[in-house]
Amino acid sequence: CLVVTFALAEVLVHAGERVGMPGLMRPTGSRNVLDKMANAIVHEPSERPSLPSGFAPSALAEIVVVSDFWSPLAALRTTFAQLSANGAHGHAVQIVDPAEETFPYSGRIEFIEPEVSEGKAKIASTEKIIRSIIARFATSQSRDLEGRRVLVTAGPTIEHIDPVRVVTNRSSGKMGVALAEEVASRGADTTLILGPGTVNPPSSVKTIRVESTSELLEAVLGELKQTTPDLVFAAGAPTDYRPVTVAPKKIKTREKPQINLELRATPKILEEIRRASPKTFLVAFKTEHKVSNEELIDEAFKIIHEKNADLVAANDVGLEGVGFQADTNELYVVDGRKKVVHIPLAEKREVARQLVDLAVKRMRD
Repeated sequence: CLVVTFALAEVLVHAGERVGMPGLMRPTGSRNVLDKMANAIVHEPSERPSLPSGFAPSALAEIVVVSDFWSPLAALRTTFAQLSANGAHGHAVQIVDPAEETFPYSGRIEFIEPEVSEGKAKIASTEKIIRSIIARFATSQSRDLEGRRVLVTAGPTIEHIDPVRVVTNRSSGKMGVALAEEVASRGADTTLILGPGTVNPPSSVKTIRVESTSELLEAVLGELKQTTPDLVFAAGAPTDYRPVTVAPKKIKTREKPQINLELRATPKILEEIRRASPKTFLVAFKTEHKVSNEELIDEAFKIIHEKNADLVAANDVGLEGVGFQADTNELYVVDGRKKVVHIPLAEKREVARQLVDLAVKRMRD
């Protein structure tokens, strides 16, 4: 049974293709369209909900619709009571109240929260919705992290030059978010510490937002002290340098066409993780740019010894489709014996699944 909030009715066109299930779902229509359907006054072809070609009506066991704050449940109940009685183009529609004790899907509804911009609630982005569906249909069935605590860092950090300009990197946070989704789907008590990247966090995972490297360090140490995680994926990309002096006001280029920027190294997060929690299984990440595979592996192996990591996942962001901003990634995972496992180019969620498999296996060894 696919469970979605009512407000998602106008999206989800391509989600099925992303999880190898073409035509999984088509948009149902807006509240206005559904009201018209209930009263049999839908005239325009564009207003009629379409089902996937070749999709047998028997495959649609139920459509469960739950309300959100846009539409009171009572109003929806009236609309769907009519749809339940009359059907919608020959397909049964059922409305249930998730608050009822008899609701058979208790604990299995995933609410995709709206995005608030300029004080107005808007439907979640297509990317966020698709990620949620991929997580629901493409996750491993294993619950091998049940009872485990996992901490994931993701995204970049920024260091201010002035109130407007910053030093940062091109990390999107997508790899770390994919890891958080994966470990959560396998039963882990998951915390995600997320920098200001371009990706939204999963609604089902506890998320701590940070901006600077010092904020990232503070959040990491706080979680290590409070929960002592069994496993840490340090997938975040903290900025390596920060300006020694931050201008209190925006620097005017017409007044200063040239500035000299003195930079100082930021704290080393991996060193602090290991110092604070020596028994935690630590998966570090190493990024290089246009190097040979041998050099990439050598650099990863150095991290094993310098930072005392258990595994290092290395990638070369100089390759097409790898790393920053991309939806795909390719990793070379190195351990303390310099044994290498290659995870070939794939969607980041699939790369996350394989990397978590490796980490779980090594934790058990």
